Amino acid sequence: LIEPLVALGINQSKYSLESLKKYRFKSYDPVDTPMVEKSKLDEDKEGKAVDPSHYRGMIGTLLYLTASRPDLQFAICMCARYQGRPTEMHVHAVKRIF
Repeated sequence: LIEPLVALGINQSKYSLESLKKYRFKSYDPVDTPMVEKSKLDEDKEGKAVDPSHYRGMIGTLLYLTASRPDLQFAICMCARYQGRPTEMHVHAVKRIF
């Protein structure tokens, strides 16, 4: 008796494309890594503050995508640390992940 191989996959490409539209990404360039190597992402006290609820929404969207893209987990968690007072620098890092 030979049992058939069964595989299960997750595809979130539709959700990814809808997310790009939701956050008004007009164009996007593919990158090799979700984060710049040896980037220094830290609290930016002098940077221009952005809307925290918008930033949290982007983080939440990306966290949902980790079900099919676990390779994004580290970069998203690094960005999630700054949800209290996000600045343009943090938004730039999040946009790179998208």
